[in-house]
Amino acid sequence: MKLPLTVMLLAGASLMQAAPGQGGVAMSVRTAIGIVGYVCEPFQCLPNQTLAALGEDVEIEVYGRSLAPYVLFGGMPVVGCQPFPGLTGGLALWSPIVTLHIGGIGATGIGNDCNADVAEHKFQVPTNVPVGVQFRLQAVTFAGTDEGLGFTRAVEIHTR
Repeated sequence: MKLPLTVMLLAGASLMQAAPGQGGVAMSVRTAIGIVGYVCEPFQCLPNQTLAALGEDVEIEVYGRSLAPYVLFGGMPVVGCQPFPGLTGGLALWSPIVTLHIGGIGATGIGNDCNADVAEHKFQVPTNVPVGVQFRLQAVTFAGTDEGLGFTRAVEIHTR
């Protein structure tokens, strides 16, 4: 499993102590059937779940500290999640894990209880996978509060 950017983020976060909670690191995913996830959603190892058609454009919002970088990963489902020292939450993906997007959180001032801002990204569900395949999306970014770097709750997509 290669995660070179994650290693860099982990190295930068290794000086911080892991926070028990998670303020302002979250992700929402919109498909044709609706939205899962929300701003200020607390981390859970159990992923949110949704359905998406092959070739469908999925709208992803990553919430975190204004102007902070974020990384969006894709991977296979796994039971539980793997914590990393210095980060809140845990990795809820399994190999192969791929970096889907690297971006920055905006500075829109959307206003919420966890001081998070938003970045938007579109992802097209691959057309060359069988119907019924499951995969997960998960992001890592800095919290809107002072809790440091953390993982969002993963979203598991079932293709239809």
